[in-house]
Amino acid sequence: MSELTNSEKVALGEVHERVDVTVLVFGLHQPDLKIRTRVRHWVRECELCAQAGQLPALMPTVCSVKADMGRRYRLYPTIVQEQVLTGWGHAARALWNVALAQRVHVYEQRGRSVRAVEQCRYLTEARAESELTWLAELPAQAGQQVLRHLDAAFDDFFNSGHLARFPAFKKRGHRLSVPLPGQAVETRKLNRHWAEVRLPKLGWVRFRLSRAVGGVIRNATTSRDGTGWHIAFGVATGTEAAAPNGRPGCGVDFGVAASAYVSTETVPRIKPPGLTEHERIRLRCLERRKARQIVYAQKHNHGKYSNRLVAPSHRSRN
Repeated sequence: MSELTNSEKVALGEVHERVDVTVLVFGLHQPDLKIRTRVRHWVRECELCAQAGQLPALMPTVCSVKADMGRRYRLYPTIVQEQVLTGWGHAARALWNVALAQRVHVYEQRGRSVRAVEQCRYLTEARAESELTWLAELPAQAGQQVLRHLDAAFDDFFNSGHLARFPAFKKRGHRLSVPLPGQAVETRKLNRHWAEVRLPKLGWVRFRLSRAVGGVIRNATTSRDGTGWHIAFGVATGTEAAAPNGRPGCGVDFGVAASAYVSTETVPRIKPPGLTEHERIRLRCLERRKARQIVYAQKHNHGKYSNRLVAPSHRSRN
């Protein structure tokens, strides 16, 4: 077998570098078994081609797919994990404000723009300072994601086709959020209703699996609002947007009395009953039994009864 030329060696080195980047970015820990198996087979093919001095095939096209859909789940951290996430949220907010102030100052003084690539180097130096321990506690991937989001905010502001305001500073009462890239997190399913996500420096955190992930996780964001903590995944499903059908648009109003009322129709759409006739009769009997048990408990049991009697009967509405 003839020896490889310099150009072929350079190309082979670039291929192996792409292999490492693919395994790192795409991750062999994603929940999609088909995609995970496909990446493993391709990596094995690259190793065999390297031993034979040949160039392997191109990377699977799914590796370059961006997130095209979002998934949001309720997160249930422990008390210690919640304290850590709260500290990370304030650190990410402070990093956003400092990075924004630096960009504004540099542009006013020197007339040039600062991007996330340059600020990431400053971030690495700042994390090594002993006085900035709060910044070192924040995962490095989260800090880099904050700077990339700031880049996206400036790109939207300077884009004439995108109506966006100048990036604003975030006050302390702002919604806490910690962004992370897809390769920094890992998920595993516990049962039909629960799953866990592994966050860097925090470990496994439980979340309610209200729906299947259904794709490859490209990014993740933990946030807190009035109802608690949530985690949102940017998922690459590989689905293509449906072509427009050429028909005029319409408005839809969802309500209680009428399930849906379409602006182009004269009759509302009513949701069909979710229970059969026998199920409705049984539900009525159970509701009467429940009422009798509550009355009996209030009279003879000092008003104490089981919590299962106060659960709302929402099955008839679903």
